[in-house]
Amino acid sequence: MMTPRGIRNNNPGNIRLGNDWRGEVVPPAERTDKQFEQFISLEHGYRALLIVLRTYITKHRLTTLRGIITRWAPEHENDTEAYIKSASKFSGILPGKVLRATDKAELCKLAYAIGRVENGRYVGDLALVERAWDMI
Repeated sequence: MMTPRGIRNNNPGNIRLGNDWRGEVVPPAERTDKQFEQFISLEHGYRALLIVLRTYITKHRLTTLRGIITRWAPEHENDTEAYIKSASKFSGILPGKVLRATDKAELCKLAYAIGRVENGRYVGDLALVERAWDMI
């Protein structure tokens, strides 16, 4: 069985190329994936994912798991409802619960759940995601 792309790239959220991130694989000639970010460690990949989640809350005013996942995994690319249900199950966060950008515990659980949904298996552990939060 092939290792999921997000694990190969240390990018558990499967963030597409586009931003400059701390810990990304550079220069571009060293990249093996021309569509998705590649990070030097899972911590750096989760750090980027956590920053995106915080931006969704603060800039885009998406304050619930449902709102965040609807943007993260839009219907034209995903079964968004199934994604919401899985992310809720894996994180223990109800789809309508209001999230705060400063809530380390909740956002780490959500980031971890996104990693599981994106990759179909465990990607690191919650302690690793919490270390990524501390890198922000």
